[in-house]
Amino acid sequence: MEEKDKYIEAIGKLISLTRTGKLKWEAGTPDEIKGKKPEDFVNFVFKTFLKEKYLRIYEKKFREPKISLAAFYNFGSMKNEDYRWAKKIFLEIIDIEGNPIWTFPAEDILNDLLRTIKYKVSGAEDLISSLLSE
Repeated sequence: MEEKDKYIEAIGKLISLTRTGKLKWEAGTPDEIKGKKPEDFVNFVFKTFLKEKYLRIYEKKFREPKISLAAFYNFGSMKNEDYRWAKKIFLEIIDIEGNPIWTFPAEDILNDLLRTIKYKVSGAEDLISSLLSE
């Protein structure tokens, strides 16, 4: 099995455990993300404990240049309109104090994991079931 496939399979297992309720996540705060720039936005932070490891997942939105840095150096200073907002999801193994020890490689499946966690933590499942049973 290739390295990339192992990461995708492991994240898929986290999704499955979360969906079935065998893995519970709790909401954290954006303030606990160390090293983010003041202009970065972190909206959602979730943490869990699994197999004697603390895991944290969060989405960070940040500004990145629309053009390459090489173009920037050739054409002068960049203006606000030269940037666009991008986002990236981070899944990390952290220590007890919240310091990242290791970060999973960026994979599209992290979007599915974050969406599943938000659904479970929000209580949407219970609300929908309650509404449909009335």
